[in-house]
Amino acid sequence: MGASDYLRVLFSFVAVIGLIGALAIVGPRLGARLRTLTGKVGLQRPASRLAIAESLSIDPKRRVMIIQCDDHEHLVLISATGETVIASPLAREKREESSQTVHNESTATRPSFASLVAKTAA
Repeated sequence: MGASDYLRVLFSFVAVIGLIGALAIVGPRLGARLRTLTGKVGLQRPASRLAIAESLSIDPKRRVMIIQCDDHEHLVLISATGETVIASPLAREKREESSQTVHNESTATRPSFASLVAKTAA
């Protein structure tokens, strides 16, 4: 390899770094102009049909989630080894009513996780 090869590599490196710098300077300005011309703030997404309603960590490797899809809710156990659907679909109205009422710890007892799993398995 001669000196001309080294100069070609060095020139290519400087050209690539220069293009990256130019895009870093011009990119945000061009994006701001496009937003003002189109009137859009960002990418417009359609309304999502899927959401995580609640999530509870059982231990460092397991988590229980209530996943909402359209009008249905599913109780899912997620662990390091896989996923298990515990209850599908959940009664959404019952859960909303119970979250609106005020529970007193001395009068209301909460069912255990094992009893909920046993109910859904039966």
